[in-house]
Amino acid sequence: MSLLLLLGGLSGAAVSSLPAPVGLTVEGLTADVAVLSETLPRFSFLHGDASSLPRGTTQKSYRITVTTVGSDDEQAAKPLWDSGVVVSANCSEIEYAGGALPAFQRFQWTAEWTASGSAGSSAQATAQFEVRCQAFLRQVLGDFSFALCSLVLKPVADGPPRCR
Repeated sequence: MSLLLLLGGLSGAAVSSLPAPVGLTVEGLTADVAVLSETLPRFSFLHGDASSLPRGTTQKSYRITVTTVGSDDEQAAKPLWDSGVVVSANCSEIEYAGGALPAFQRFQWTAEWTASGSAGSSAQATAQFEVRCQAFLRQVLGDFSFALCSLVLKPVADGPPRCR
């Protein structure tokens, strides 16, 4: 998927600062509800306000990193996966390629992007997600876990079950 930013500015002008990514999602869920059953999730993001970018500016590359979330100041976050700089215009459904994420833990991920003509500048944003539900059952029961996931899901006070 190629994303062409066609907003404002003059073609060929240098990009001074890139807008930070917005709309970060994991498996299509935003950070406020991202509780997953997937242990190998997919990440997506949108570019922020691109009105200050020159016409025709495109995404040149992205980088996704995933870390654990430390429980307090003494327990530092541990890096789990780094996509490295990927030369691509893709910013949707980027597949996690690290080891399976353990269930019942919170993780933090960062999306960073560079643009054509940006002379090395980049912009980044961070969000969090949790892995629960079927992920735990899959680790214990294998493929049979799909049928049992509905037994683990409980409605939450503010709406339907939020496991995906």
